[in-house]
Amino acid sequence: MKQKIYQSVDIVHTYNLKEKLIHNKIYIILNLLIILFSLSIVNKTLQNDTFFSIPIGNYVLQNGATTQDQLTWHDNLKFEHSGEFSSLMAILYNLAGFNGIYCFTLIMTALIGLVLFYILIKSKNNILISFFTTITALYFGRDSFVARAQIVSYLMFLIEIYLIEKLIQTQRKTYCLSLVIVCIIIANFHASVWPMYFILFLPYIAEFIFKKLKLEMPKSKLIAEEFPLKLLIITMILAGFSGLCTPSGIAPYTDMIKVISGISMTFISELERVKIIENYGMLISLAMYGVVMCLHQTKIKVSDLCMATGLFLMGLMAERNIIFFYLIGAIVFARIVTNIENINIEMDKITQKLSHKNAYLTILSLVIIVVCVVNYKDKIKQDFINENLYPVEAAEYILENLDIPNTRIFNHFNFGSYLEFKNIPVFIDSRSGMYCKEFNNTSILEDWMDVSSGSVHYKEIFSKYHITHVLLYKQEIINTYISNDTDYTKLYEDKNFVLYENEARNFS
Repeated sequence: MKQKIYQSVDIVHTYNLKEKLIHNKIYIILNLLIILFSLSIVNKTLQNDTFFSIPIGNYVLQNGATTQDQLTWHDNLKFEHSGEFSSLMAILYNLAGFNGIYCFTLIMTALIGLVLFYILIKSKNNILISFFTTITALYFGRDSFVARAQIVSYLMFLIEIYLIEKLIQTQRKTYCLSLVIVCIIIANFHASVWPMYFILFLPYIAEFIFKKLKLEMPKSKLIAEEFPLKLLIITMILAGFSGLCTPSGIAPYTDMIKVISGISMTFISELERVKIIENYGMLISLAMYGVVMCLHQTKIKVSDLCMATGLFLMGLMAERNIIFFYLIGAIVFARIVTNIENINIEMDKITQKLSHKNAYLTILSLVIIVVCVVNYKDKIKQDFINENLYPVEAAEYILENLDIPNTRIFNHFNFGSYLEFKNIPVFIDSRSGMYCKEFNNTSILEDWMDVSSGSVHYKEIFSKYHITHVLLYKQEIINTYISNDTDYTKLYEDKNFVLYENEARNFS
């Protein structure tokens, strides 16, 4: 009799082991597909911030952390970003050129995808729901995965959500410490989004209040779980002091406030309000949430509802916030879908078929691989530098023909960072806040906007700043006037850019 029982236990153990191995195989394959997909959606072409990050990083590596600007020809400008990310960009560039920076972006994007998938699985979502949610979030947010400090923040915010939920579930103090470390990393790598760290705590506090006040309604779709709030509040308080753990002083506390109150909000595209009808990612996401929420069986946690709603509204307020809705909202969406009984049962059935029939898994893999190949075909043709946007040849002419230390170039906002990368001091670059009253009590950005729009005569501003040379896009309004001004001599011209020398340099 005992022998039969032992045999039965062995059979069950063998079956469970086999099922676990099959599940692990699917998990590994889906992770590999997420990596491939991540690599296929990253653009090779670099953005403005990457170019100025390299010279800033090199300066920090040689001289230590500083907030004193070294890249423009203006005096006494300070910027409020610490140099950790810039130093990383400089190291990668010095080791492997733009290929090193591109590889870093690929790795970070893949890591974001893998971490999101891991969080979804650990939240007890169906593995296929987790996979397709991850792929969708990566695709909608693909334009945000670039070599800028934001890419570190995206990863940190995902980890933050995971740690918050683990802290709520287990009340272990190690998660409290981990959350403080995450906050310090964000403060050092991307101070301007540091307040977002605390915003992500608010939905959980809202759920706690909802439960304490017993606001549940009969037959309501909303559910609230009771949990101790003490450690969560302690974590927020401790994290509040992490903003002081940076070389740039109190920048994490002030940076976002200054940006919001300055003219950058009306000028920088990523800070502009979003028209949902023109953003198909937001539109599709809203439709998906709407369909899921209308289903009779849908149940949603108060924290999830607050999180999704809050992130969606933040996405409408500024272009750069949309990625938070895609990535963090994916955690909410997957949980809502998994909690729908009928959908979850059907997805479990499909997962079982996928587990036991290699053909299905092979077809899924081939479909994703084909999509990746189609995506990558466009990316492989891209250059690191878009010569239509950045004055590559004009910069070489300037370096070879002008007396750089005695040159004051008036340039466009968009390509100032590239000139800085080439060690050419500039009038302005894409660090918009640095050129505003809120940061440096200066009107540089405002003056540049007035000249570029034609609302102020360019000679008035050029005289104010003792401009010696003007480098412009040929299609700029100001070029129409300067090209007919006898006080300016054309030194260089190509199909996109034109360089003038100011012959009338009487600035007295």
